[in-house]
Amino acid sequence: MIWKIFLKYNDYSLEELVITFHLVSVASRSEMIGFFVVCFILTNYICIDAVLCFGLLKKTPMTRITVAKGDGIGPEIMEATLEIILAAGAKLEIDEIEVGEKVYLSGNTAGIAPESWETIRRNKIFLKAPITTPQGCGYKSLNVSTRKFLGLYANVRPCVSLHPFVNTKHPVMDIVIVRENEEDLYAGIEHQQTDDVVQCLKLISRPGCEKIVHYAFEYARQQKRKKVTCFSKDNMMKQTDGLFHQVFDEIPKEYPDRERTLDCRHRRSNDS
Repeated sequence: MIWKIFLKYNDYSLEELVITFHLVSVASRSEMIGFFVVCFILTNYICIDAVLCFGLLKKTPMTRITVAKGDGIGPEIMEATLEIILAAGAKLEIDEIEVGEKVYLSGNTAGIAPESWETIRRNKIFLKAPITTPQGCGYKSLNVSTRKFLGLYANVRPCVSLHPFVNTKHPVMDIVIVRENEEDLYAGIEHQQTDDVVQCLKLISRPGCEKIVHYAFEYARQQKRKKVTCFSKDNMMKQTDGLFHQVFDEIPKEYPDRERTLDCRHRRSNDS
């Protein structure tokens, strides 16, 4: 499409073309029309493929999302986040809900009102800032409750270097961390055994392990990533992390097209 114009007349690099086309795809209607006018002035030529880009000029439907500004630095960073998202061209309708410390201190030990849950479930997209859970007995972590209530068992965190725009010691870093979100210590089961001893149960189930490992491999296949690595601590926790390790050894047989590795303390094994 539009990159053909630049390839023919301006000798742009591939990176510049990708960035340029991305900017075109998120621009407003008037900005895009202006962009095409400039292209015509510079090149004195508009190929038929470029005209196809006008399909992007169609009005983008609005997406309704739920936003919680949270506590502490939450409101400040949420305002900055929304400003960036909207500046990038996202068409959003925002339903703001109150969660966190104010709700806790009003007497709601869950930190969120039932109608707020309904808003989250209806919109299906929830953008939240940090939330404070007051110290003391009886208060439930809203982060943990959200994961369990919505079945958010996988925490997916892409980590990509912005080199050369941002100086970094890892210029080619491009990894995705997939973390199990509901089991292990995140189950939040604690007991006071004595005045001096407290206990936290580490729960790991085979279904939970299978679900998160399958998710990681399906994500790798969908995103065309070649390798899945499992980080385990089964040299010390031989039954709990040992079960996770065992499941990770079994499931890759269903994904012969993906490479897998296992990393744990003092040991590393590689299987293609």
